[in-house]
Amino acid sequence: MPLERHWERVQTPVRSTTRRERRVLLVVGVVLLFAVAIALFAAFSAESSDTGPGCIDVTVPSTMGGAAVHACGRGAARWCHSAESRQGTIARDARAQCRRAGYP
Repeated sequence: MPLERHWERVQTPVRSTTRRERRVLLVVGVVLLFAVAIALFAAFSAESSDTGPGCIDVTVPSTMGGAAVHACGRGAARWCHSAESRQGTIARDARAQCRRAGYP
């Protein structure tokens, strides 16, 4: 059996929001909107860096997905030397990068 005036009690708010609370919510919303806009702008406007002369960029599988290996100078020469004796996709990609960078 429904209670008398039960619906009214359930639907009546305990108190209304104050003007200050509405202002705080508005400021927080605007700050969040700007933060999302800046994050999206940074994510979509970032240019991919070209590999400089004497440098290699190889993407290799990793325990957390893919990892980018960037090496220049002696590090790149070492990578290229180790890729010569290996087989597989990573070695093939590394050899291609090595040829572009000028390593044998």
